[in-house]
Amino acid sequence: MKNRRDQSPETIVDHWTEYFNNGNLERLLDMYHEEATLLPTFLSKVLSTREQIEDYFRKVAKDHNAKHFPEKIEDHLDKDDEGKRIVYVMPESSVDVLLSTSLLKSIKEKYPDYNLYFATKLQYYHILQGNPYIHKVIPYNPQFDSALYLEGAGDKKGFFEIAFTPHITTQRVNNYIHNCKDLIDKKRLCTF
Repeated sequence: MKNRRDQSPETIVDHWTEYFNNGNLERLLDMYHEEATLLPTFLSKVLSTREQIEDYFRKVAKDHNAKHFPEKIEDHLDKDDEGKRIVYVMPESSVDVLLSTSLLKSIKEKYPDYNLYFATKLQYYHILQGNPYIHKVIPYNPQFDSALYLEGAGDKKGFFEIAFTPHITTQRVNNYIHNCKDLIDKKRLCTF
């Protein structure tokens, strides 16, 4: 396409739109000359290499998919452990994720018959790789900031029996709320 001069601008735009909308990144990139420059109207910088143009379109597609096709938590949970799941949520900070691993052994000892899921952002998965106490690492979603979303409340069934969300008090706001199924000795929580 990039070497053809016999095509009208309308045809080129139609092909570009078709490739973009169908997610055909390779054909889309082939429409650009190797020395092409792309200046998206809402970016402050020029994209002047094929890699920059490809990265730009990948980001646009990723943002679009995240907005219009959000991941469902059910897609990351095993079907055979319903009613026997615990989640530990620590979305970010490599230090916070690493420090959290020191608690996992005691959680598994307290709840030996439950599968322990760990929710974090994808860039921290490698920190948790091979941890013997984690059943599965799942991608963090902002909805996980609500223990009631994770555990359920009223008529709404939750995904986990217990949700540990320490990031709420360390990375968000002070909050301690559960559905009263945890085995934490609340008398020892008071330090004054």
